Amino acid sequence: MRAAPNILRHLIGLLVLLLCSSTVAAAQERGQSRATSARPSMESPKILATVVRRSGGETRALTLWSQEIRELTGSDLLRYFAAHPERTSFPNTAYIVVDSAYTDLSKGRIVWVDYVYRDLTIRPQQIWSPGIVLSASGQDAYVVLVKSIGWQVNLMIYKTDFDKEIASFPIELDPLKSSDWLRFAQPISQLNKTLVGKNVTGISKIDVVAQREHLLIFGERDDKDSAPVCFRFDLDTKQWAELAWQQLPPSAPR
Repeated sequence: MRAAPNILRHLIGLLVLLLCSSTVAAAQERGQSRATSARPSMESPKILATVVRRSGGETRALTLWSQEIRELTGSDLLRYFAAHPERTSFPNTAYIVVDSAYTDLSKGRIVWVDYVYRDLTIRPQQIWSPGIVLSASGQDAYVVLVKSIGWQVNLMIYKTDFDKEIASFPIELDPLKSSDWLRFAQPISQLNKTLVGKNVTGISKIDVVAQREHLLIFGERDDKDSAPVCFRFDLDTKQWAELAWQQLPPSAPR
């Protein structure tokens, strides 16, 4: 009869152990669920613009994509800055140009890429406006990126070589393996400009027109009360000029 209390105590101990195990498992599951929900979801790559070209009798497309990059945090970010002391931010967006069949833009050859940090927290708001255009001859393509922070704008022009494949698309950009990413493009020219206007507003959208010797970059302002702007870039001399609205040629967007 003395064995009964021992058996009872043993059963109670097993019951307590099972309850504790269930509680720990439930807590871990809740923690993982919270971590998953707290982790920002990454959007699929987005098509920003497409231009059509002919190649050997085939209709092909040059498509400008934007792709989000997962952020680095904590010790990973510190290691990145230690390896790149010249940088002040880790890129969170990739702009990618893909040469593909016109009938299927979802896969193709990457011919150009650049990485930027889009700051979504500062005020005035930072706005990135991308565009792509074929040259008048159709032999070259140019990418234009415009970054606006209030009145301050930075215009960047890049030349792409769509006959040279640097990788296949789609592509994964693991932030922990940024040293293995494709080499980013360098602009052939940049212009920093302070816009004029009563309101603190930058450029919210661009259209790019290719002429024989120039690129025209038309910029809509973020405020409808502010006049649009247009810049002309000389492809030979790499010189910039700002055009008055009434000076625009008939081929420019209006």
